[in-house]
Amino acid sequence: MEKHSLPRYSYCVIENVWYSASYGDLRWYDYEVHEWKNLNGLDGLPLRKLGPFDRIGLAGYGGGKMMVFWKEEMPSGFFGSVRYHTKIWCAEISLERRSEGIWGKVEWFDPVLTSPMNFNFIKVLAPTL
Repeated sequence: MEKHSLPRYSYCVIENVWYSASYGDLRWYDYEVHEWKNLNGLDGLPLRKLGPFDRIGLAGYGGGKMMVFWKEEMPSGFFGSVRYHTKIWCAEISLERRSEGIWGKVEWFDPVLTSPMNFNFIKVLAPTL
């Protein structure tokens, strides 16, 4: 990705930092050097297997945390009658700024919904009360 190009799909702002998700990567925008950088420290988060057209949803979640949503299509059926159901995953990531960039720590991730229908995310919104 070029350093000034805008990543695809999903964005959120947390504590005045702009984050994006695209192609299975989570990035943040460094305003000092005007470029997107990878979010470090996301060990174990299975986003890398997502393809270029798979959407990832991001939402800020108070206190320097990010919620990440993605879908996984699962085949179901038998004897050539394959249908797909959709599993929605969610991860909670704590964010920390360090001298070498921004690091994320995966607090947890699990499937939160299984649906017999196939669908795409349109928006992920974080309500503020």
